[in-house]
Amino acid sequence: MSNDHPIKFVAIGLAHNHVYDMARRLMAAGAELVACWDDDPANLAAFAAAYPHAETTRFMDDLLADPAIDLVVSAAIHDERGALGVRAMQQGKDFLCTKPGFTTLEQLEAVRRAGATTGCRYTVYFGERVGNPATVLAGELVRGGAIGHVVHTAGFGPHRLFGRVERPAWVFQHARYGGILNDLASHQIDQFLYFTGSPSA
Repeated sequence: MSNDHPIKFVAIGLAHNHVYDMARRLMAAGAELVACWDDDPANLAAFAAAYPHAETTRFMDDLLADPAIDLVVSAAIHDERGALGVRAMQQGKDFLCTKPGFTTLEQLEAVRRAGATTGCRYTVYFGERVGNPATVLAGELVRGGAIGHVVHTAGFGPHRLFGRVERPAWVFQHARYGGILNDLASHQIDQFLYFTGSPSA
């Protein structure tokens, strides 16, 4: 990818609403959304309604093979993200997915191997840290020393089924979803590392 053109990206896998925020933020930073794809026509139609300039007529394989595309953005079903990321990386594209990035350690290892052989990046987007103004401000205060040295953190992140928002069936299938700790605790762990300046847990 050269530095004389905006990053061109496609959105593949639109199963979670986080993909809308990811696309919006990338475009606000100057990236260009080229196309979108999902195997669920309802997901594709909803995303296309929000971003009508994005192509919807190309197949996933064509988008992955397109040399003009720099980045694949995804909010696919949790257990599909790792394999999709590997495919994108094997086509020379960086990959950005919403959390969680994986549901198994085998998926993580496959992505590590793909990164080592391709040089492409697989990045996980944590919207509660980068997309929440309160968290961004808290991080700035911590970095500026406003509250001293952080020695303890606690997180309380309920994720209730309110009944107003229907969840897709895959959310209740452990192999597809990965479990509540994988999905929600990953947000808090990411924030704990960020607030404490820790490189790893």
